[in-house]
Amino acid sequence: MRFLSFRDRTEKEAREKLRKKGIDEDTTEQAISWLKREGLLNDDTFARQWVEGRKEKYGRSRLYRELLEKGVDAETAGEAIAQLSAEEELKVALRVGQRRLASLSEEDPRRKEKLASFLLRRGFLWEMVEKVLRFLFPSP
Repeated sequence: MRFLSFRDRTEKEAREKLRKKGIDEDTTEQAISWLKREGLLNDDTFARQWVEGRKEKYGRSRLYRELLEKGVDAETAGEAIAQLSAEEELKVALRVGQRRLASLSEEDPRRKEKLASFLLRRGFLWEMVEKVLRFLFPSP
């Protein structure tokens, strides 16, 4: 219960925690079933909250990958990611890009390339990165 009190967890995380504690498989299954029945363990809720809490820093691609790594199934992760509109994601990418650009030296000839790489690592798709680059580096 203490493990679940800090933040929501996925079923996979709960299983791994019980396994590391040396709990046998039958007891683990009973505990997982009870937690799910009581509403204390729900991958759908976890996925929505995970996206909500991290959408101001990361793009859809990274959020989706993180959910899969946490043990959320692909369908549930896709549904959670779908709550982000493309317009909202573009605003985030632009805000994140502007902050990063401010930290890069204006004399650096690779500034644009570095910004693009940073945004891609943050999980924004190339189409989104291109839009941000066109906005931040307008052609004369």
